[in-house]
Amino acid sequence: MDAKRSADQISTLWLRNINNSLHMVRIVSKLTEYSVRDPMTGLLNRRGMEKMYKRKKEKISPDDNIIIWVLDMDGLKYINDNFGHEHGDVGIITISEVIRMISEKDDIVVRIGGDEFVIIAAGKISDHEGQRRISELEHILAEKNSTQASRLYDISASIGYVCFPASEKEELEKKMKEADSRMYEYKHARKKHRSN
Repeated sequence: MDAKRSADQISTLWLRNINNSLHMVRIVSKLTEYSVRDPMTGLLNRRGMEKMYKRKKEKISPDDNIIIWVLDMDGLKYINDNFGHEHGDVGIITISEVIRMISEKDDIVVRIGGDEFVIIAAGKISDHEGQRRISELEHILAEKNSTQASRLYDISASIGYVCFPASEKEELEKKMKEADSRMYEYKHARKKHRSN
């Protein structure tokens, strides 16, 4: 009787330890996920981008190209100040949804923070793909804005990209700065066009 009770207690303790261990594994897995993902959009964050880019660079051929798009949501401060932060959040989420729509399965899709986003694609792609996706982004955002006629503001984004051979050894940050510079050219050109 005592031996049976002792065996039952050991087995209960053993099961409890296994359950606790599994619970800890789930917690560690969640924390790892949170460390590489943006909680609002579910996109990768900067840390996740750097990890995924390093992996991607190891897998692609030197003959492949890499395209980096940098996006900036237009007017987030205006939306936050005039309509509230919940509207700004809707804008950020809308931009992230559109970015997912124009991205391929293997792309690295990132919210860097605030209203800034990055897409990184690699493979047998050309400069033409960079412009095609910009056109697609503009088209989808225009459609979304036209279906929200009651909203007192449009959701839009400025975007720039750089296309380069995978064999180039330049660091990710340098290429992102190039794409960022082109995004600001795009933003200024659109502002100038709207004021004419």
